[in-house]
Amino acid sequence: KKYGYITETGEFIIKAQYSYASDFNNGVAIVSINEKFVMIDMQGDILFSSDNGISDYKNGAAIFSSIKGDNLLYGYVEDTGKVIIEPQFENAYEFNEKGKAYVKLTDGNYALINRKGEILISYNFNEKYSNIYQMVDDYAIYYDSNSGKYGVDNLVSGDVIYEPIY
Repeated sequence: KKYGYITETGEFIIKAQYSYASDFNNGVAIVSINEKFVMIDMQGDILFSSDNGISDYKNGAAIFSSIKGDNLLYGYVEDTGKVIIEPQFENAYEFNEKGKAYVKLTDGNYALINRKGEILISYNFNEKYSNIYQMVDDYAIYYDSNSGKYGVDNLVSGDVIYEPIY
């Protein structure tokens, strides 16, 4: 099965050639062709390419991964194809509307960064947060391996919002 892009009248603007194709967001889409992930513009021109993966473009950037030595690391690329933060994180989350994103550093700690990759807040989490599923605003959704369930905590105040009951 191959994917391409059509106009509202059904005319192909980019022929069906991709094994995966996201929706366009801010004039770019993420597609997969020949086992590579690429960011394309509305004419089908390649803006950025990765052998390992690119997330959908959201809030001004896409997350991409790259193998560095024995490690798979994550960085950020903007909609022009320009890398804004080189791959250096063990894990990375999308930027929010305020231009901030959570990342997992290679030392195992988490941090809140800006679009320049500068650390705004560093989090030295304990074992409880070793399996963070998602970080949104000031909250962490984490998996508790003892109970097999998910919980939510406020990262700033340290308050438990929901015990791991889900």
